Amino acid sequence: MTTPKTVASMPIKQKTIALLLGLSLLSPVAAVEHPDHLLILLDLSRSMALPLDKITRIKAARQVFDEVIKKVPDNVVTGLRIFAHGGSKESSIACKETKLAVAFGKNNKGQISDLVNKQDPVGTKTPLAYALEQAKADLKGIPGNRKIILLSDGEENCDGNPEDIAQSLRDMNIVVDTIGIGDAGAASLGGIALAGGGKFYLGSNFQSLKEALAAAMGGSGRASAGGGTTTTPDNAGSGAAGSKTPTIKTTPGANGNLIKIIPLPPDNKDQTIYEAQAPAAPPKPTEPVLNLELILDASGSMAAKLGKLSKMQTAKKALAETVTALDSEFIRLAFRAYGFDTTIEKTKQKSCKNTELLVGFKNGKPDAIKAQAMKLSAYGYTPIAQSLRLAGLDLKPYKDQRPTIVLISDGEETCDGDPVAVIEELRKLGIDVRVHVIGFDLDDKARTQLQAVAKAGRGQYFDASNYRGLIDSLKKVVDDIWEQIAIAEPQRFTRPINGGDQLSSAVTLEPGRYTLKDNLAKGKKTYFFVPTKKGQRGVLRVQLQARALVKDRSGKIKEAKYAIDGMTIDIYRPDKKRIKGRSARVGGKLGKTAFTHFMDISGQGFYFTVGDNYNAVHRDALFELTIQEAGDVYNGQIAADRPQDTTLSIAVGESLYGHLGLEDRADSYHITRLPSGGGIEVEIKFPNPDYRFTVELYDGDKNRRRQKFTKLKGNASLSLKDLPAKAVIRVVDANPGLYHLFSSYALTITAK
Repeated sequence: MTTPKTVASMPIKQKTIALLLGLSLLSPVAAVEHPDHLLILLDLSRSMALPLDKITRIKAARQVFDEVIKKVPDNVVTGLRIFAHGGSKESSIACKETKLAVAFGKNNKGQISDLVNKQDPVGTKTPLAYALEQAKADLKGIPGNRKIILLSDGEENCDGNPEDIAQSLRDMNIVVDTIGIGDAGAASLGGIALAGGGKFYLGSNFQSLKEALAAAMGGSGRASAGGGTTTTPDNAGSGAAGSKTPTIKTTPGANGNLIKIIPLPPDNKDQTIYEAQAPAAPPKPTEPVLNLELILDASGSMAAKLGKLSKMQTAKKALAETVTALDSEFIRLAFRAYGFDTTIEKTKQKSCKNTELLVGFKNGKPDAIKAQAMKLSAYGYTPIAQSLRLAGLDLKPYKDQRPTIVLISDGEETCDGDPVAVIEELRKLGIDVRVHVIGFDLDDKARTQLQAVAKAGRGQYFDASNYRGLIDSLKKVVDDIWEQIAIAEPQRFTRPINGGDQLSSAVTLEPGRYTLKDNLAKGKKTYFFVPTKKGQRGVLRVQLQARALVKDRSGKIKEAKYAIDGMTIDIYRPDKKRIKGRSARVGGKLGKTAFTHFMDISGQGFYFTVGDNYNAVHRDALFELTIQEAGDVYNGQIAADRPQDTTLSIAVGESLYGHLGLEDRADSYHITRLPSGGGIEVEIKFPNPDYRFTVELYDGDKNRRRQKFTKLKGNASLSLKDLPAKAVIRVVDANPGLYHLFSSYALTITAK
């Protein structure tokens, strides 16, 4: 094999490395059940507004605090530090948002509960490291047992390293417990707890969150990581044969430390428990950056013929053709019309009140707008001023997010209103709305009025006299809207790199986030090599952060204004053969992601390509490589596929963690310390309840299968009798090949 080129680049420390399957067990700090000083750190980032059970994460935290905090012994001096509470959009500020909200005291439990109840999740960053650094200062010099409880639902997305801070706290004999609210940040939080000599608890629902906080504060709550034993070195131990409480099996690693496999919670979205983290910089907006209300004239004059179609029919057709270009996570849409209600009397008094929001911002999808537009009939008067006033009020909640109105009308105001004055009134109310106007088949008087409306609204005016003119005008408005979005859109992450021209010249890549140095023509690929070791899983995630490449009239390649890019990653085995069906392709909306992965069972690494057979690929296409420990029992080890090759074992009374899927199709283990004359209970748990597997029992001396259990899914409890003297248990992946599932599992064996 040709030696791949190596890219000289600074290694990126992966935030998830501490809990992604392999952890070095450090000598634990003495357990602190009832500390003298307890400091609680609470995350108030935006993601705390996401659901947990049937309520939000922050609401769950509030309720849990109300119930648990009062149970803390009175002799414990308690304090509360919050972080991500300021809501700043400036990263340098957001990454330092933390404060000691309740100072240390013995009788402040009610104050802590009250303050938590008043907090809203507003933070744009999650500065775990900085919050821990400030907590260290809070506790420095205080005598006695000191403990930190960190509650968060995410991982560090600033520049800090929370594991390092936790280690420094450990060195000061300050214990750090962590509680994951939901599954997303489990890996990072588990690593922090391990580095801080504490325990990690997973609050995947309200009850487990309540139990976690009670346990961390020294109560009697039963809490665990991922539904099993608490993820802490204290759980490692030796079990006797026949024990009904199995111990977690640990094995010395090459460096002399204990290295234990710890599973992560499942990610149901991608059907794998080891989902690669989405690129953390720069984050795409979690909400639109521009809010647009379309106003369509359905007054009686729109019934007039313009060629073969009425003006109303022409406007509907043009709107249906162009509104799909506004289907974006960056745009919040609404639709209003006036003059359409044929059920009311056609008089100025009645019809001038007929202006209605037909599609609100909460449901503003192009299909909904097209459906409502198609129902309209040209009928009544033209209340432009009132429609602008109400549209401005519709936009008031979004006044800081580029409020925009697009008015399509074939005539002037007929309800005695003053549209220009309305725009000025809205501006005085703090609604600085931008108004574009498309005049459709206007006379000079109406044109003058609507031009003044566009000028007052600091927008553009366009004339259209037919269908083609209306289409062209709408496209110009769409272009202006996308230019405004481009101004507001966050700066892209770039870390350009060139791959090889073919597999033999593939460039070796370290874990990290990357973009390309050059655009790739349609069908062209660039090649990379990943030097994974035996028992490691390489995960590649792609994310769209650029628009499509198009040619302008001069033939020059440029980035489109709103057409979105596409890209594909293909995986190749060490023998340079592409793995069919293992591609990751994204196309469509900005920020969209996909992932693919490879499990190394030989230690030879793997190859991958970036390119696309359908589109040219923009050089700012973003891809991320993560390497995760994914061995069996301990790091760097893979259980044998065939029973006769088995080298790993599990004793009755013990549990172990392994991994299955992708290239790793089956795991075999010797069963030791078999009870004399009795049977055993075998329990296997996969985090993914839909994971399909088979269990087989072999006679190791004769290499003959004795029993087979098929059609198992998720969890299984099996009773085995008449055991051979040399028993081997084999766990087999039974998922359809195209699923490409990968999961950890827990295997427990006890005596009956």
